[in-house]
Amino acid sequence: IASLGGFVFCGKTGFGAGMAHSPQADGKERYIMWVAPHIAFGTDGPVGKIWRPGRETISSACGALIALNNEIDSAQMSVSLDPADTEMSLLRQQVLGKLTYGQQPNLIGITYAAHDCILDQVRTTAQLAAPKTSEYIIISGIQIHGALNKNFWWPGTITHYANGVETDLSLNYENVVSDYKLSNWLQAEALAYLQQTGSGGKS
Repeated sequence: IASLGGFVFCGKTGFGAGMAHSPQADGKERYIMWVAPHIAFGTDGPVGKIWRPGRETISSACGALIALNNEIDSAQMSVSLDPADTEMSLLRQQVLGKLTYGQQPNLIGITYAAHDCILDQVRTTAQLAAPKTSEYIIISGIQIHGALNKNFWWPGTITHYANGVETDLSLNYENVVSDYKLSNWLQAEALAYLQQTGSGGKS
């Protein structure tokens, strides 16, 4: 369930409707909820710009947050609710509510603020809408669109909810990825590219 910018504006009624369609196992409903605004880091152009397959011109992410960033930079925006652009109006109100007075963040800062807003939305709405017997995990982070059609993930939080108890699973995640090395991944990707292009891994 997501709206513009990855926000959640459907409220507890929308959450409840989605949960009512989930399968049950042992009389319990279980969910995994993702919080993931996105941003682009390409090899060409500023932050927020990315070349996407099938498009002749450079694209952007997140378009809504970039628009808000431009409004803040120009000091020209309306915080009232526009019936013709409801989701953008609500997104603008939410993000601005996370900023301190006079703060003028860049796109990266706005994306972090969006992450915090959406996480608050999902936590609050899930607690209101989820059946008391249900069990769910909220995973938050930021999706990063990189060059060559590669996507990455900045990890935020991982929290398990069951029987009225919240359990932070972030340490579990950190233990799992503790041996991960970016250099190994880059070498594997380079080798795969060479093999795909017919170089056979030879320089």
